[in-house]
Amino acid sequence: MVAAVLAALLLPSAGALAAVGATAGDRQPLAARQTAVVEDNAVGTGRNQVSYTGGAWIVCGGCIPPTGNNFFRYSLTAGATATVRFTGTQVRLHGVREAAGGIAAIRVDGTTVTTVDTYAPSSQATVIFDSGELDYGTHTL
Repeated sequence: MVAAVLAALLLPSAGALAAVGATAGDRQPLAARQTAVVEDNAVGTGRNQVSYTGGAWIVCGGCIPPTGNNFFRYSLTAGATATVRFTGTQVRLHGVREAAGGIAAIRVDGTTVTTVDTYAPSSQATVIFDSGELDYGTHTL
């Protein structure tokens, strides 16, 4: 089973923070961090939406473990894909690990960066992937 619960995106914004430059008093604006959350029910192909392909994705409402929005989606189909397009500098994928879990290939911008084992003897909601710092721009998870 591969579960897609939500992706938390870190986005730069025009913040009021400043850094000291080469000379005293020379301040350069820095981007403050904001977090945008993309829930699994924001279905579509646009930015900050999830598109589900390659098999049936089942909505599990009120299932164990509880999640932030009280449901999650999963697929039992090999090759099923959940895709999120976003603009920002980092993404964290929240998911569910459980006894029916399997191996999920994680791709960022079309390149497989890791595989994640979503098996656990008992169900738990957790961060299953963190991209680390990405260059600011539009990305696909």
